[in-house]
Amino acid sequence: MGREIEIKLLCEDMNLLRNVFDLPLIRPYLETNPSTAVLKTSYIDTASLDLSAHGFAFRNRLEGNRWKAAIKRGKSYDAGLYVRDEWEVDIPYPTMDLEIFEDAALAEALKSLVGGKRLIVLFEVLVDRTGALLRFEDGTEIDAVIDEGKIRSYGLEEPVLELEIELKSGSRDRLVALGESLKETYAMREGKESKYARGLALFKKAMATGDVGAFLEDVEGISEH
Repeated sequence: MGREIEIKLLCEDMNLLRNVFDLPLIRPYLETNPSTAVLKTSYIDTASLDLSAHGFAFRNRLEGNRWKAAIKRGKSYDAGLYVRDEWEVDIPYPTMDLEIFEDAALAEALKSLVGGKRLIVLFEVLVDRTGALLRFEDGTEIDAVIDEGKIRSYGLEEPVLELEIELKSGSRDRLVALGESLKETYAMREGKESKYARGLALFKKAMATGDVGAFLEDVEGISEH
Protein backbone atom coordinates (compact mmCIF):
# COMPACT_ATOMS: atom_id res chain seq x y z
CA MET A 1 0.00 0.00 0.00
CA GLY A 2 1.19 3.48 -0.87
CA ARG A 3 0.09 6.96 0.16
CA GLU A 4 -0.92 9.59 -2.39
CA ILE A 5 -0.49 13.25 -1.38
CA GLU A 6 -1.35 15.83 -4.01
CA ILE A 7 -2.77 19.27 -4.72
CA LYS A 8 -5.13 20.00 -7.61
CA LEU A 9 -5.10 23.49 -9.15
CA LEU A 10 -7.40 25.22 -11.63
CA CYS A 11 -7.02 28.51 -13.50
CA GLU A 12 -9.27 30.71 -15.62
CA ASP A 13 -6.29 31.37 -17.93
CA MET A 14 -6.26 28.07 -19.77
CA ASN A 15 -3.26 29.04 -21.90
CA LEU A 16 -1.20 29.68 -18.76
CA LEU A 17 -2.19 26.31 -17.38
CA ARG A 18 -1.25 24.53 -20.60
CA ASN A 19 2.19 26.19 -20.48
CA VAL A 20 2.84 25.72 -16.78
CA PHE A 21 6.26 24.10 -17.34
CA ASP A 22 7.56 27.41 -18.68
CA LEU A 23 6.63 29.32 -15.52
CA PRO A 24 9.49 30.67 -13.33
CA LEU A 25 8.11 28.79 -10.33
CA ILE A 26 8.37 25.48 -12.23
CA ARG A 27 11.03 25.61 -14.95
CA PRO A 28 14.14 25.94 -12.71
CA TYR A 29 13.21 22.72 -10.91
CA LEU A 30 12.58 20.46 -13.90
CA GLU A 31 14.40 17.19 -13.33
CA THR A 32 12.94 15.66 -16.50
CA ASN A 33 11.58 17.11 -19.72
CA PRO A 34 7.78 17.23 -19.95
CA SER A 35 6.26 14.33 -21.87
CA THR A 36 2.70 13.53 -22.87
CA ALA A 37 0.77 10.27 -22.58
CA VAL A 38 -2.84 9.38 -23.34
CA LEU A 39 -4.69 8.06 -20.29
CA LYS A 40 -7.96 6.15 -20.33
CA THR A 41 -9.39 5.39 -16.91
CA SER A 42 -12.55 3.46 -16.05
CA TYR A 43 -14.07 3.68 -12.57
CA ILE A 44 -15.94 0.62 -11.37
CA ASP A 45 -18.52 -0.04 -8.65
CA THR A 46 -21.95 -1.54 -8.19
CA ALA A 47 -24.83 0.53 -9.53
CA SER A 48 -25.76 1.24 -5.91
CA LEU A 49 -22.20 2.52 -5.24
CA ASP A 50 -21.37 0.12 -2.41
CA LEU A 51 -17.61 0.67 -2.67
CA SER A 52 -17.94 4.43 -2.83
CA ALA A 53 -20.24 4.45 0.20
CA HIS A 54 -17.36 3.00 2.24
CA GLY A 55 -14.68 5.32 0.89
CA PHE A 56 -13.21 3.07 -1.82
CA ALA A 57 -12.63 3.84 -5.49
CA PHE A 58 -11.74 1.03 -7.95
CA ARG A 59 -10.24 1.91 -11.30
CA ASN A 60 -8.57 0.44 -14.38
CA ARG A 61 -6.15 2.70 -16.27
CA LEU A 62 -4.49 2.41 -19.66
CA GLU A 63 -1.35 4.53 -20.02
CA GLY A 64 0.38 4.01 -23.34
CA ASN A 65 0.22 0.22 -23.68
CA ARG A 66 0.22 -0.59 -19.96
CA TRP A 67 -2.81 -1.42 -17.84
CA LYS A 68 -2.94 -0.87 -14.09
CA ALA A 69 -5.70 -1.48 -11.58
CA ALA A 70 -5.90 0.52 -8.38
CA ILE A 71 -7.93 0.88 -5.23
CA LYS A 72 -7.93 4.25 -3.50
CA ARG A 73 -9.27 4.96 -0.03
CA GLY A 74 -9.46 8.09 2.05
CA LYS A 75 -10.74 11.63 2.19
CA SER A 76 -10.98 13.18 -1.24
CA TYR A 77 -10.05 16.62 0.01
CA ASP A 78 -8.76 17.94 3.31
CA ALA A 79 -7.25 21.38 3.99
CA GLY A 80 -6.00 21.83 0.45
CA LEU A 81 -4.53 18.35 0.07
CA TYR A 82 -5.79 15.10 -1.39
CA VAL A 83 -4.39 12.37 0.90
CA ARG A 84 -5.36 8.80 0.06
CA ASP A 85 -4.18 5.24 0.58
CA GLU A 86 -3.53 3.49 -2.71
CA TRP A 87 -3.08 -0.12 -3.78
CA GLU A 88 -1.92 -0.59 -7.39
CA VAL A 89 -1.15 -3.63 -9.50
CA ASP A 90 -0.15 -4.25 -13.12
CA ILE A 91 -2.78 -6.12 -15.13
CA PRO A 92 -2.65 -7.57 -18.67
CA TYR A 93 -6.12 -6.26 -19.59
CA PRO A 94 -9.09 -4.47 -17.95
CA THR A 95 -10.69 -6.42 -15.13
CA MET A 96 -13.44 -6.20 -12.54
CA ASP A 97 -11.88 -9.01 -10.47
CA LEU A 98 -11.27 -7.73 -6.93
CA GLU A 99 -9.00 -10.69 -6.18
CA ILE A 100 -6.19 -9.28 -8.34
CA PHE A 101 -4.88 -7.25 -5.40
CA GLU A 102 -2.10 -8.93 -3.45
CA ASP A 103 -3.50 -7.75 -0.12
CA ALA A 104 -5.85 -10.64 0.63
CA ALA A 105 -7.57 -8.82 3.49
CA LEU A 106 -8.31 -5.87 1.21
CA ALA A 107 -9.73 -8.12 -1.50
CA GLU A 108 -11.98 -9.91 1.00
CA ALA A 109 -13.19 -6.62 2.46
CA LEU A 110 -14.08 -5.30 -0.99
CA LYS A 111 -15.90 -8.47 -1.97
CA SER A 112 -17.86 -8.32 1.27
CA LEU A 113 -18.93 -4.75 0.50
CA VAL A 114 -20.01 -5.71 -3.02
CA GLY A 115 -21.93 -8.67 -1.65
CA GLY A 116 -22.24 -10.55 -4.92
CA LYS A 117 -23.71 -7.63 -6.85
CA ARG A 118 -22.63 -7.03 -10.42
CA LEU A 119 -19.80 -4.51 -10.96
CA ILE A 120 -20.22 -2.00 -13.78
CA VAL A 121 -18.23 0.88 -15.27
CA LEU A 122 -19.64 4.08 -13.76
CA PHE A 123 -17.73 6.55 -15.91
CA GLU A 124 -14.53 7.05 -17.90
CA VAL A 125 -11.87 9.76 -17.75
CA LEU A 126 -10.03 10.36 -21.04
CA VAL A 127 -7.13 12.83 -20.85
CA ASP A 128 -3.86 13.81 -22.44
CA ARG A 129 -1.46 13.97 -19.47
CA THR A 130 1.69 16.07 -19.81
CA GLY A 131 4.02 15.63 -16.87
CA ALA A 132 7.51 16.16 -15.52
CA LEU A 133 9.39 15.49 -12.30
CA LEU A 134 10.47 18.50 -10.23
CA ARG A 135 13.38 18.36 -7.82
CA PHE A 136 14.02 21.06 -5.22
CA GLU A 137 17.12 22.14 -3.29
CA ASP A 138 16.16 20.12 -0.21
CA GLY A 139 15.81 16.95 -2.31
CA THR A 140 12.01 16.99 -2.39
CA GLU A 141 10.63 15.46 -5.58
CA ILE A 142 7.23 16.44 -6.94
CA ASP A 143 5.38 15.16 -9.99
CA ALA A 144 3.66 17.96 -11.90
CA VAL A 145 1.07 17.00 -14.52
CA ILE A 146 -1.44 18.81 -16.71
CA ASP A 147 -4.55 16.77 -17.51
CA GLU A 148 -6.72 17.91 -20.41
CA GLY A 149 -9.66 15.92 -21.72
CA LYS A 150 -13.09 14.85 -20.50
CA ILE A 151 -15.15 12.78 -18.11
CA ARG A 152 -18.01 10.83 -19.67
CA SER A 153 -20.83 8.68 -18.32
CA TYR A 154 -23.71 7.18 -20.28
CA GLY A 155 -23.91 9.90 -22.90
CA LEU A 156 -23.02 12.82 -20.60
CA GLU A 157 -19.60 14.47 -20.45
CA GLU A 158 -17.68 17.31 -18.80
CA PRO A 159 -14.33 18.89 -19.76
CA VAL A 160 -11.15 18.51 -17.69
CA LEU A 161 -8.22 20.93 -17.57
CA GLU A 162 -6.20 20.95 -14.35
CA LEU A 163 -2.75 20.91 -12.81
CA GLU A 164 -1.86 18.27 -10.25
CA ILE A 165 1.28 18.39 -8.13
CA GLU A 166 1.99 15.18 -6.20
CA LEU A 167 4.62 14.55 -3.56
CA LYS A 168 6.89 11.66 -4.58
CA SER A 169 9.46 12.03 -1.80
CA GLY A 170 10.62 14.62 0.71
CA SER A 171 8.78 17.44 2.42
CA ARG A 172 5.00 17.81 2.45
CA ASP A 173 5.58 21.45 3.43
CA ARG A 174 7.48 21.98 0.17
CA LEU A 175 4.50 20.67 -1.79
CA VAL A 176 2.15 22.99 0.12
CA ALA A 177 4.49 25.96 -0.40
CA LEU A 178 4.60 25.34 -4.15
CA GLY A 179 0.83 25.18 -4.28
CA GLU A 180 0.48 28.43 -2.33
CA SER A 181 3.02 30.19 -4.56
CA LEU A 182 1.21 29.11 -7.72
CA LYS A 183 -2.11 30.32 -6.33
CA GLU A 184 -0.76 33.69 -5.24
CA THR A 185 1.38 34.39 -8.30
CA TYR A 186 -0.88 33.15 -11.08
CA ALA A 187 -4.39 33.43 -9.61
CA MET A 188 -4.78 29.67 -9.56
CA ARG A 189 -7.34 28.16 -7.22
CA GLU A 190 -7.69 24.85 -5.44
CA GLY A 191 -9.67 22.17 -7.20
CA LYS A 192 -11.85 20.87 -4.40
CA GLU A 193 -13.44 18.10 -6.45
CA SER A 194 -11.48 15.13 -7.70
CA LYS A 195 -12.16 13.62 -11.11
CA TYR A 196 -13.69 10.70 -9.21
CA ALA A 197 -16.13 12.98 -7.36
CA ARG A 198 -17.02 14.75 -10.60
CA GLY A 199 -17.50 11.43 -12.36
CA LEU A 200 -19.79 10.13 -9.61
CA ALA A 201 -21.91 13.26 -9.90
CA LEU A 202 -22.12 12.78 -13.67
CA PHE A 203 -23.07 9.12 -13.23
CA LYS A 204 -25.85 10.04 -10.78
CA LYS A 205 -27.11 12.63 -13.23
CA ALA A 206 -27.10 10.02 -16.00
CA MET A 207 -29.00 7.62 -13.74
CA ALA A 208 -31.78 10.17 -13.45
CA THR A 209 -32.54 9.75 -17.16
CA GLY A 210 -35.11 7.10 -18.00
CA ASP A 211 -33.12 4.74 -20.20
CA VAL A 212 -30.08 4.52 -17.95
CA GLY A 213 -32.18 4.23 -14.83
CA ALA A 214 -34.14 1.35 -16.33
CA PHE A 215 -30.93 -0.41 -17.35
CA LEU A 216 -29.47 -0.12 -13.87
CA GLU A 217 -32.68 -1.31 -12.21
CA ASP A 218 -32.49 -4.37 -14.39
CA VAL A 219 -28.84 -4.93 -13.42
CA GLU A 220 -29.21 -4.45 -9.66
CA GLY A 221 -32.89 -4.66 -8.87
CA ILE A 222 -32.78 -1.17 -7.36
CA SER A 223 -35.56 1.36 -7.42
CA GLU A 224 -33.99 4.59 -6.19
CA HIS A 225 -30.41 5.91 -6.06
